Amino acid sequence: MELNKVLDLFLQDLDRRELSRAHRKNTEWRTRKFCEPWLDDDLEVLDRPALTERVQGLEEHYAEASVAGLVQAAKALIQFCYERGWLDENIADHLRPRSYRSRSIKAAPIEVVAQLAEAIPHFVAHRDENPRDVRDGLV
Repeated sequence: MELNKVLDLFLQDLDRRELSRAHRKNTEWRTRKFCEPWLDDDLEVLDRPALTERVQGLEEHYAEASVAGLVQAAKALIQFCYERGWLDENIADHLRPRSYRSRSIKAAPIEVVAQLAEAIPHFVAHRDENPRDVRDGLV
């Protein structure tokens, strides 16, 4: 089965779980980004060495936190395929959760904080007015 088709089925499964729009959008971007080299190929081209090589390539271009999210999305997709019998084994089981150090954040000047606070209604409206997004906007 072509990976594009598998990805569509995976995303449909996520839709059934009624995740927030933002979570769904992030998961789709992360999964497509991780699988980008193979989207037009059959699922059978994926194996442990290919996944490991992809992670190493991503580590050269993305921040640690971004790679952690990409790996998490890939693991979820591979688990989805394994559970449905499309893969004989979970070929992502060797990918460990990525750990990374948080960066310290300095306080912004009050003028910047005021500008950000004024932008929150526009941010929240753009994100379907999810209450969690108000919190994210404030953070």
